[in-house]
Order: sequence, then C-alpha cells, then structure tokens
Amino acid sequence: MARRYGGPAGPGPAGRSAAPGADPAAPPEQHRERNVTVSTAQEHPAGPVDPAAQVTVVLDGCGTDDARTVLEALQASFPSDRDTADRPAEVEEGRPSVWTATFDVSRTLGLPGPAHLSQPVTATVQGGYRAVDRIREGLAEAFAVRVVGTASGDQEQEAQFRLESR
Repeated sequence: MARRYGGPAGPGPAGRSAAPGADPAAPPEQHRERNVTVSTAQEHPAGPVDPAAQVTVVLDGCGTDDARTVLEALQASFPSDRDTADRPAEVEEGRPSVWTATFDVSRTLGLPGPAHLSQPVTATVQGGYRAVDRIREGLAEAFAVRVVGTASGDQEQEAQFRLESR
C-alpha cells in the first residue's frame, strides 16, 4: 500500500507522525492526522511480484510539479503501485508533503526522455541492491543523478539521489 501524506512533518513515536495536540503515549489509532490521503496498490496484472524487485521511492521537500515530473519519469520506465492517473497534489497549501510510490523493476516498460525540474529534488529509495541500481539507471535517463547517501543492510539498501535537470 502506498501512502501520500500532507500533514505535519516529523516523526512521532515509533516513526509515526503525531497529529497536533495528540497524546504521544496514546495508542496508534489515536494518532490520526488530518490531511492524509491513502490509496491502495493496484493489482499487478502479471501476477505475483518478486519482492526483491520492489523499490520504494519517497519524495519530500519539493514542489508538486517536480514530484509529478519524477514520478512520471519512473512510471514511464517501471510498473508502479500507483495508477498513472494518480498524480501528486498538494493537500494543504504551505504544509510539507511526502509522495511515495513503489516500483517493480523486474521489467522495463520504456525509457523516459530528459525532463525538466524547477529545482533539485532529493529522492530516497529503498529496496534490494540490484533494484536500487535499476531505479538509479531509470532516473538517469531523465535527470542528472548524484548519489548523496547510502545505508546498506543485509538484503536491502537505502539511497538518497539528488536529481537535477540535465
């Protein structure tokens, strides 16, 4: 399931963002935020998906148009849990937003052309080592990509990419 948050930034207990005025010791069901849009993943038309080929992409700290540009470039390359009609949108003016999508890099749909960003965008990606490399390669078709940080685990890697127009 992919989630798009439009509420206040900053993690609360156990990584959750607490709503303003919420009791941080309260059970999770009381940590409901306003301005949260949740959409469920679409059914994968080709059947079961290999978990090693899944990469989660998180965009924050960028404008809606730039988030849309990055996600459209990735959707041109790889199947996603997001419908192509599901476009990033501001939930509330002036509040930080986070856009999240999961991509299946086991097959390539096509290659995006160069895309324009109004400012550099940082994308945080998480998945298997090869899957993260495939996302980076897909992004490099549309943007100048620079790796600005990585954290490696036993089976997975988290990487931060700085994306700029070429």
